[in-house]
Amino acid sequence: MGSGGAQRAQLHARLTCRHAIDSEEFVQKKIDAQMAEARQRSKRKDKRGTAWSVRTLCFVPLLTLPPPLAAQLLRAGALMCLKRKKLYEKEIAKYQGARLTLEQQIITLESATVNVETFNAMRTGATAMEQIHGELCVACRMRAPFPCSCMADIPLSRASMPMLQV
Repeated sequence: MGSGGAQRAQLHARLTCRHAIDSEEFVQKKIDAQMAEARQRSKRKDKRGTAWSVRTLCFVPLLTLPPPLAAQLLRAGALMCLKRKKLYEKEIAKYQGARLTLEQQIITLESATVNVETFNAMRTGATAMEQIHGELCVACRMRAPFPCSCMADIPLSRASMPMLQV
């Protein structure tokens, strides 16, 4: 078929495209989980809950907090879930762009491989034609109106020709 380098490049592009599809599916599962969590938190009226301490701007150890406050801080909040979902959607858009680029590259490589194969077939045909024409004498190649010396060797009767089997 094509050259080894082109085949390796096609294989690598296909594997990378498959990896992008797998990553996209994984991120889509994350989006679905964030949406389910946002719906759940919205039902509990937990719109802006956070696990970060507002005063110290750092993560607070849960053992040092009273249990009701710890439970409130553990809830991430519906809005944060939706923000994460939006972030994941941007990640999916990146994967889709990468897939499109890889698929275009694969199509280009396949087209180039077909062009090379076509060129090689035409070169082989041209070489065969040169070989056939090289066996004729100069007068036959120039299509001289008079019989040349090589024509004397050609038998004129059909009886002396071997039959072609089809």
